[in-house]
Amino acid sequence: MGVKIGMTAGEIIECPVKSDERGVLTIIDSGDGFPFIPQRVFYVHQPKGIRGAHAHRKTSQFLVVLSGSLQVSVDDGRHAARTEVSVPNLGILIPPMIWSEQFSFSIDCIYAVLACSPYDEHDYIRSRAEFDRLTG
Repeated sequence: MGVKIGMTAGEIIECPVKSDERGVLTIIDSGDGFPFIPQRVFYVHQPKGIRGAHAHRKTSQFLVVLSGSLQVSVDDGRHAARTEVSVPNLGILIPPMIWSEQFSFSIDCIYAVLACSPYDEHDYIRSRAEFDRLTG
């Protein structure tokens, strides 16, 4: 299961789930094969319009919906794909040098992003023209 784009993957990762009479617990643990140890976590609530619209030079990110749904597009400069993210234990891995956008948010959408590195403005590619030049 994944969003394949050329030789690069915006891979869908299934996180382990534990449930009992108290509720459901979804686990993101680097010891369970998660591809990196998160160095930064943020979440987006009440999203509007298009979010993301950038790539990272070195940072990998993992996007997981906490409530509701959204569409995610990923593009490596040659191939593009999009998928809906709507299940709390399935998230999308966005490796470096992948242009990604999030959009079509449900009214109750809340999503989290885990990053492999701390925030660094120099890691961002915010211009689509620059991204196309770097990947072309």
